Amino acid sequence: MKPLHTLLIFAAMLAGNAQAASHSGAPTATGNVKAAGAPSASLDMALGEIRKIDLANNKVTIKHGEIKNLDMPGMTMVFQVKEAALLKNVKVGDSVRFRAEKAGGAIVVTDMQAALPLVVAQTGLSTTQPTGVMAPVSATKKETAESAPEMTEGEIRKVDLANGKVTIKHGEIKNLDMPGMTMVFQAKDPELLAKAKPGDKIRFKAEKAGGAIVVTDIQPAK
Repeated sequence: MKPLHTLLIFAAMLAGNAQAASHSGAPTATGNVKAAGAPSASLDMALGEIRKIDLANNKVTIKHGEIKNLDMPGMTMVFQVKEAALLKNVKVGDSVRFRAEKAGGAIVVTDMQAALPLVVAQTGLSTTQPTGVMAPVSATKKETAESAPEMTEGEIRKVDLANGKVTIKHGEIKNLDMPGMTMVFQAKDPELLAKAKPGDKIRFKAEKAGGAIVVTDIQPAK
């Protein structure tokens, strides 16, 4: 009887060790998943500087760097704000970190936080950006050469001849997968703006170039 009793005790010990090992492994795996996923919450925050606040229409104009989750280069543009409360504690000139998402055919700011002041070297680009962001631009130019971008309908809201810029309220820019909005564009050639004036209905072409979105052609709308 003693050998049988000893064998049963040994079997029970083995089963207990296996169960303990199984339970001790579970929290470790769960902890790794949380640790890996935690930083992702802030990866889609973009840096920017507030240029205009429109409380009446829940809109804000931001000069910003690359918005990675939207594959959008730096520029100055008007955003719809998801909640009016996001605009109550900010003012023109503030540096911010913000999250933007596509919603209802527009790009909407869903979160905004204070950020350290930006040192801007180019329109919408901070000097802290890695030079590697220029790599995708060459690929876009190659695609543009193979298939010319379509013309987009728009209306000129402001012309800045001194800086070669134009503000356009436009429809969807299909070749850039960009919904309709009002934004500031750099003109590829200042001559494109020579006859342009606010209120003009136009058709135009826009392309990614040098980390910005550039207007390459403007024609009167038919």
